[in-house]
Amino acid sequence: MKGSIAKAEELVKEKGYYMPMQFDNPENPNIHELTTGPEIISAMNGIGKSVDAFVAGVGTDGTLSGIGRALKKENPNTKVYALEPSESPLLKDGKTGKHGIAAGFIPKTWIKMSMTAL
Repeated sequence: MKGSIAKAEELVKEKGYYMPMQFDNPENPNIHELTTGPEIISAMNGIGKSVDAFVAGVGTDGTLSGIGRALKKENPNTKVYALEPSESPLLKDGKTGKHGIAAGFIPKTWIKMSMTAL
């Protein structure tokens, strides 16, 4: 991943390309907090239910942190779980492996909010 980021930064510098930096960009989780989270809440409310727990794999972390924030605003008791492969327990143990879904580092957008890494 570091090589990919370095190449993208080179293209930005040399050719003026745009780089969204979804690992660092706060708009990544923000858009999920404003859209995906409320969509889930609305769907559950529509069937007379609330969200007790939410589980998502962690890559850029935008989905998990953004939806997690929205769900916890609606119900502070909602449990939010970060799912990661046992061979690459970056959040749980700080270790990475070949079969991880994350980039090998914790994104700057990571929001620790009573989350448990599974």
